[in-house]
Amino acid sequence: MPHIVAVRPPMPRYKGPMKLFYSLFFGLMLTTAAHAADDPEVRRLAQSMDKLAQKNAWDGVERAYEQIEGLGGTSNRATVSLGAEAARNRGDVSAHLARLKTAQDLSGEPDTASAIASVRGEFGSLAIVCRASDCPAVVPVVEPFRPDLKNAIAFANAGLTDKGKFEGYLPVGSYAFGHQNFEVFANVEALRIEHSRVARVRGLLDEIGLPRTAEISKKVRLDLNGAGAWNRDGKMIAVTALYLGAPDAMADHVIADTSPKRLLVHWLVPQSAGELFDEFQARFGAVQGMDDVLEDEVFLIMLEAVAPGDRLIFDWVPGKKEGGLVRFWVNDHERGTIKEAQFMTLLWTVFLGPHTDEEMRKGLLGAVMPTEPVPE
Repeated sequence: MPHIVAVRPPMPRYKGPMKLFYSLFFGLMLTTAAHAADDPEVRRLAQSMDKLAQKNAWDGVERAYEQIEGLGGTSNRATVSLGAEAARNRGDVSAHLARLKTAQDLSGEPDTASAIASVRGEFGSLAIVCRASDCPAVVPVVEPFRPDLKNAIAFANAGLTDKGKFEGYLPVGSYAFGHQNFEVFANVEALRIEHSRVARVRGLLDEIGLPRTAEISKKVRLDLNGAGAWNRDGKMIAVTALYLGAPDAMADHVIADTSPKRLLVHWLVPQSAGELFDEFQARFGAVQGMDDVLEDEVFLIMLEAVAPGDRLIFDWVPGKKEGGLVRFWVNDHERGTIKEAQFMTLLWTVFLGPHTDEEMRKGLLGAVMPTEPVPE
């Protein structure tokens, strides 16, 4: 009787995760006996995974493996590795790595260690937090070609949409996230990205090119103290900025200070003259003594329609004889002046007083600043 020797089918020359998968795929016949140590239901599910994997039905493989985990898991390396491959196809890199590590612990196969190293070299860890109802998508600067890389990005965006957060891995590279840009690196501490109105304002400062300094005269140069959001019905319609001679985080002091200072409003949405007046009126109405100022014909004449990108600028210029004046600009065009220190106090109270938006006040007082200097 001839001596029969079982020969393992030759393995195609694939690298990384694909090498691991095909190694497992061609070795399934040789590992079936290992199922015997598992619970009968686990064995049934594992056999189902084998069949589904051969059909590339990875969603089914994932569901079966999750059921196995619910039953306490399995000691069969091939089953665990198929679960890892299912996670990779789903884009869940965290689960993919965790299952690869389990497979490595079960057998110590060099192919598994190589797959783990490959994943760690191609993906970086990060955590993203945002409001699910107002969460932008993570968009790669360069769209990856490989399906598993695309799936990882889609998996992250699904988590942001459903839960407003994502903790896991993205392919190494550059990304846009709303008004923010970030870079994902391999083998570094997890990157943390927050999408909030504060973060959005910070990103907008760079995007709109808000200057870090302002000159209100040849001798007076001011620095950006902070910037805040002007909101209407929950939506940001403008970015406000405060310029001072020295940093100051006390609202009352900034309001009362008679040193040179500037308020700038950068509009993000178009406003007609009437809408613009209504916006100011709504805020001025809460400040005692402002109603009389609104009756001032000079101030009404100064208001005109603005387009996205237009800037309204209020400069307080102190004077020795008359106490000082407020100069009003629309972009580079001066619209008029009001020679009343009272108007300056009331106007700055509109933006920094206790009745105004907490977000705007904190921003103007230095809570929001660009992460990088904006070129002059």
